[in-house]
Amino acid sequence: MKPKRSGWFRWIEASGQLMEALVRFGVLSSSAVAAALGQFLLAGGLAIIALGLFLRLWRGRLNEAKNQR
Repeated sequence: MKPKRSGWFRWIEASGQLMEALVRFGVLSSSAVAAALGQFLLAGGLAIIALGLFLRLWRGRLNEAKNQR
C-alpha cells in the first residue's frame, strides 16, 4: 500500500514529469531547465537574505523605541 501524498508533493512530482517529457521531446533544452532552476534558487536565497535584513533592522528600531521611553 502506497502512503498518501499531499497535494503539494503531487504537484511537484507532476511538474517534474512534465519537464522531463518536454526535455525528451526537445521542446526545452536541459540548459534552459538548469537556468530556470538556478534563477529560482537565487531568488529564494536573496529573499531569505532580505527577510533577515528586514527583521534585523526592525528589531533594532524596536529596541531604540524601548530605550527612548
